[in-house]
Parts: sequence; structure tokens; C-alpha cells
Amino acid sequence: MAEAEDVRKLVKENIGRRVRAGDLEVPVLPHIAQQVLSLIGDPDVSAKAMVKLIEKDQQLSARLLKVANSPVYAGPIPVTSIQRAVVTVGMRALRDLVFSIAMGERIFRSKQFLEPMRLVWEHSLAVAATAQELARIKQVNSDDAFLCGLLHDIGKSLLLETLSQISRRSNPPAHYSIPLIEEVMRDYHPTVGALMARAWNFSDLLYVAIRFHHEYDQAGAAHQMALVVHVADLFARNLGLSSYTSEPEFDLTQEPAVNDLQLNPREISSLLKYLPKTIRGLIHGME
Repeated sequence: MAEAEDVRKLVKENIGRRVRAGDLEVPVLPHIAQQVLSLIGDPDVSAKAMVKLIEKDQQLSARLLKVANSPVYAGPIPVTSIQRAVVTVGMRALRDLVFSIAMGERIFRSKQFLEPMRLVWEHSLAVAATAQELARIKQVNSDDAFLCGLLHDIGKSLLLETLSQISRRSNPPAHYSIPLIEEVMRDYHPTVGALMARAWNFSDLLYVAIRFHHEYDQAGAAHQMALVVHVADLFARNLGLSSYTSEPEFDLTQEPAVNDLQLNPREISSLLKYLPKTIRGLIHGME
């Protein structure tokens, strides 16, 4: 027990020191994700330009077609081309999907922590889909809700990679218990996520939603988006899609944030019925 506690203390001190110093090896944002953000940020961008960009990457194109044909987006006509995908899902949704695919392949990946990273990724997709729906219902800026939800826990991905680095550089290699891994993620992910958002030059809205999704009262002008992401996080956890292995049961209707967003019982009930199929379809499409 004493030895385990020593490991816990050393790891948390190491991570804490790195976070305070900003001494974390932030990965490069996937090139395709950078290009998609740039194109969507241009009000004059054409669907043709987006299609041309996506078609350069065969693996991305194949994954995008799979998602476009999933229950979340599929219509009566099968999507067999990127041009059709643009028509089917729309330019804004296309941005979100391409960005998600790129992040899932490059950032939400871990050779050492496969299961913890899988939980983080599926939780992130669940929060993204839920945040988008909540933003639509409550007439918040829904254009950015999906990405804010998708990236709210991005700091956890870097923390897992940092733990992996510490382990590889130790002699002998360090091994961590699941409770310790999850404690590190809980304690540091908003701060680390904010560091990543700054390094990747994300918008102020996205930065604040990542940094303050657990403290939405401190989010200033981005209060509503941070609140939406926080409530989406609660819904995902309530539906059994937590990024942690152990999640105590809780009543959504008794959560202060749900009340702050002014969700009524009918809306809550409707979401709890609608979301599982949508979320599972999105997760399956990303596999």
C-alpha cells in the first residue's frame, strides 16, 4: 500500500509540475483538421473546395462515407460519393465529421492505454452529439456545439500520452492503476485541454468551453456554451458513456446545471429516449 501511494505521489507531482510549467508535448493538430477549420472559416468557401480537399485522403473519404450512411445521417438514398455526402449532411456537419475522424485517428489514440482512451473517445462523441442537440433545443450557437462537446475532454488524451511517456522513460517502466490514471485525468484535464486549445489556435469560444466546462459560471461571454457542454457531459454519463470506469448513479433532474439550462421534464425524457440510438450510430460510424 505504501509503495502504491509513493507511485501515486510521484506521478501526480510530475504531472502537476508539467502542467504548471506548460511543459507538455502538445501534438500537432492533424493537417486535414487544420485545413477543414480554415475552409469553413471562409464565408466564400464552396462545397467543391471541401470535396476536393476530402477526396485527397482515401482513408478519410472511406470513413466519411461510412458515417454519412450511418443511422445518424442516412437518408433514403445511399451515399456513395463525397459530393453526395456534402448534400446529405451539409457543410457544417461535414466539418464536424471530418474533424472528428481526424482527431479519432491521430489524437484519441494510445498504444499503452487502449481502454481508458476508448472510454474518453466514446464519451467525447456522446457529449458532442448531445451538446449539438441541446444547443438546438435551447437556441444556443449550435454551429460550434458539436466541436465544443467533442473537444471538451481533449486534455485527457494528452494526459494519457504523458503518462505513457513517463512510463517509457522510467527504469523499470512504471505501471499505473486505473484509479490513479483516472485521478490524474479528473484533476488536470480542463487545464491541459486549454493549453492544447491555445497551442492549436482555437477560437476563444472553444478555448473557454474546454477550460470551464466544469465551472461554467466562470466562462464569461461563453457561459451558455460551457453550460451546454457541461449538461451534455451529464447526459452522456447518465446514459452509461462516461470516460471513467466507475460512475456513481445520479438523477439528472436534480442536477443544478440541468436546471440552469432550463430543461423541463418533457425535454429530458425525450432526449434520454432519442440520444442512445444517435450516439451509438455515431460511435459505430467512427469505428
